[in-house]
Amino acid sequence: MMKNLYRGEVLYLIASPLDHVEAYRYFEDGGLAVVDGKIVEAGPFEAMRSRYPDFPVTDYSGKLITPGFIDSHIHFSQSEIQGMYGKQLLDWLDEYTFPAEEASLPWNMHKISLAFS
Repeated sequence: MMKNLYRGEVLYLIASPLDHVEAYRYFEDGGLAVVDGKIVEAGPFEAMRSRYPDFPVTDYSGKLITPGFIDSHIHFSQSEIQGMYGKQLLDWLDEYTFPAEEASLPWNMHKISLAFS
């Protein structure tokens, strides 16, 4: 069994911030207990340390730990085509993605990107 206690500034959501003002939990000196790659618990570091005394500690003090985010990035130029019928990847890129990205860039930026492709 692999286990670890990560120390740092821990921030995570418990509800949609669109629906609740206090939809998050933040611990300036926080702990995140992980067993076999799964989050077990999060809270103030000292409380977590006393609950999990045998867990090795990885210290990220001064760094923000945000558990639960899974591929949260977005390509803004593609936001209008998300969820469109995709066919095969290359067809989808040629027919939807590349035209959407080209339309969102000034022409000079497009020419620069072509120089590096």
